[in-house]
Amino acid sequence: MITIEWRKILKSKYLLAGVILVSFLPAIYAVTFIGSMWDPYGHVDRLPVAVVNLDKPTEFEGQKVAIGENLVKELKKDKALDYHFIKDEKFNSEKYVMQITIPENFSENAVTLLGDKPKEMKLDFQTAAGRSYIAEKMGTTAMSTLRDKVSQSVTQMYVKVLFTALGKTQAGMSAADSGTTELLNGALAFSDGATQLDVGLKQYTDGVAQLTKGINELNAKVGTLQTGINTLNNSVDTSQLDTLNAGNEQFKAGLDKLNQTASALAVKLPPLAPIAQSISQLATSYDTLYQGNLKASNGLVAVKGGIGQVNDGVTQLVDGVTKLNDGANTLNAKSPQLLTGAAALDSGSTTLATGIATLDSSLSKGASDLSQLDSNSKNEALIADPVGTKQDETAEVPNNGTAMAPYMMIVAMWVGSIVSTTLFDVRKKRDEIKNAHQMLFSKVLVLLPISIVQSVGMYAMLTLVWNFKTVHPFATVGVLIVTSMAFVSIIAALKAWLGDFGTLLALIFMFIQLSTAGGTYPIELASPFYQAINPFMPMTYGVLGLRNTISIGGPVWTFMLIELAFAAVFAVIWYLMYVHTLHLGKELRLPQEH
Repeated sequence: MITIEWRKILKSKYLLAGVILVSFLPAIYAVTFIGSMWDPYGHVDRLPVAVVNLDKPTEFEGQKVAIGENLVKELKKDKALDYHFIKDEKFNSEKYVMQITIPENFSENAVTLLGDKPKEMKLDFQTAAGRSYIAEKMGTTAMSTLRDKVSQSVTQMYVKVLFTALGKTQAGMSAADSGTTELLNGALAFSDGATQLDVGLKQYTDGVAQLTKGINELNAKVGTLQTGINTLNNSVDTSQLDTLNAGNEQFKAGLDKLNQTASALAVKLPPLAPIAQSISQLATSYDTLYQGNLKASNGLVAVKGGIGQVNDGVTQLVDGVTKLNDGANTLNAKSPQLLTGAAALDSGSTTLATGIATLDSSLSKGASDLSQLDSNSKNEALIADPVGTKQDETAEVPNNGTAMAPYMMIVAMWVGSIVSTTLFDVRKKRDEIKNAHQMLFSKVLVLLPISIVQSVGMYAMLTLVWNFKTVHPFATVGVLIVTSMAFVSIIAALKAWLGDFGTLLALIFMFIQLSTAGGTYPIELASPFYQAINPFMPMTYGVLGLRNTISIGGPVWTFMLIELAFAAVFAVIWYLMYVHTLHLGKELRLPQEH
């Protein structure tokens, strides 16, 4: 009894042709649909892009800067897109998917980046998303790449200038290093001198203290000296000197006359010659006495005047000693501050020498480090674009078709299940069927083989036509089979209960699943509503299972068990419909089909 459906199929050419067509319907759907998106990113070089260069070259550091010209040269060598270099600034959206315009101030703005008024470099581009949204996104990605290239080129230009400046800085550092070496030697000598100054100042302040003590003692003795000089001055009386000098003059004059008279008499009276000689000797001796007396008188006057000068000098000395005493006291009072300053100078000179030594060492190291910089073009390029990326792909797919296959294959299986349950109506009862068990098994034994052929056929066709490769081929077929069983069970249950309206619900259910299964975009990008119903959709687990078997390589048993659970639950519902409408030994009472 359970093979009655197959006997009917084999006897009817139309039914047999239908079975064959339905069995390969998912394969045809998947091969054609996946083939249309198999490798679109491998042909982006066919996308037409217009390029308009309005840039005017300028100069920077004595060199020509023509960013626009250089960019055009790069694009002519770049085959990533189909670039067309045109003069017309108006964007023709029917001919090109995007137009790139390099403005006339592009290079001019590039050389202002280190100035006080930097200007942004802007590449203008126009797109037409209405013509093709995906093409527009590809163009936007290409623009991002172009922007990075321009940024790298401009940065490399500045790096070159920077290396030149650093070369000059290195030479200056070397000269400064030599200067600081001499400065260090001077600082060390200054430090030694400051130490000696500190020692000398200590000795000097000790001497100042002794000087102050001596001046105080001298000051005490000056009074005694003043008193003695006054006494001496008073004891010298010069008032009688004039009378004494006058008497001497008269006596000398009389003696001279007497000597002259005696000499004359001696001539006339020879016997008087001895007397005249004696008188002459007396005159000579008195003359000597007179001269001595005159000198003594003059000396006494000089002594009197000298005593006056000494007295004046002593007065000045008293004033000077007083001032010296005051200065010595002030100096003595300031000596601790002088000692503190000298100690600070000594300490500061040591710190200065240490700092200069550090500066000398740093300049030497800086000059050495700068001398190791190599300003070749490779270094400049790496500094302009120093960050690379390393991608470790854990679930590699060779093309877009393989990435979309899990989604499209599951959709194909749903479409195939709708068609197969429509071709072999689950509500139609053969006369030979007597009970619900026979009814269920007669339908399952037709639909299940078709599901298996659909799964194997779709995988085989993708492999033959598009060289479709998976990580786990047999597991891929297994996921397809159990997913197809779940789909058939769900759609058959809907049709068994609701007839053609059930088919309509199956279509609506498919549309809901297309937006909630996370096939095109990650479900995390969908709205909360779609994320909430995602776990309850049978397509969700078919897509997840196929992703694991095709590219990820993860386990699939959980997904297969969930699909089997869907199949079992709706098979029970499907069976209960037969139990409800079929009575043993009576006609099957099903709703009228229109």
